[in-house]
Amino acid sequence: MSETTVYVTLKHVECANCGSVFGIADNLHRNLMETGATFYCPNGHAQHFTEGEVERLKRELSRAESERVYYKTQLTRTRNRVAAGVCPCCNRSFENLRRHMATKHKDFAAPETTPEPDAPIVEWIGAAQAAETLGVSMVTVYNAAKDGRLPGSHFTGNSWRIPKDALTNYTRYGRRPQGTRRRR
Repeated sequence: MSETTVYVTLKHVECANCGSVFGIADNLHRNLMETGATFYCPNGHAQHFTEGEVERLKRELSRAESERVYYKTQLTRTRNRVAAGVCPCCNRSFENLRRHMATKHKDFAAPETTPEPDAPIVEWIGAAQAAETLGVSMVTVYNAAKDGRLPGSHFTGNSWRIPKDALTNYTRYGRRPQGTRRRR
């Protein structure tokens, strides 16, 4: 007669009803944790693990993914609103949002960006201010921006943003000289 020795790793489990401690084979314990199936203590009380480890991790992963999507959506929304000149704190529109943020919301933590040393600082104005400066109607400003006669202009949100330098170039090159008429 031959003898066989088997080594089994046991996990100890305490019964939730009677408090008795008993051992379950490691691979059975892992299976019960994953599936949440019912098992019994030596005194006959039904036991089960409420949530398997795999299910818990899947639930946490799903929650983390939905949070990531939510924050990404909020970040994109905020970036688009800031690009349109809307303050992220008070939800009001401003021609110069950077100046507004610096004066009214000093404690707002915006990411620090260091401009390139030779990069010019562009001052943006709206269509109404451009029309007033040029002495033309807003429709003329809209058409000039669309046609590219005001270089650097872009339509963001629901308004035109026009670089102030473009007005100088427009007055020099974009309009007909004073006193001349268009032929019909």
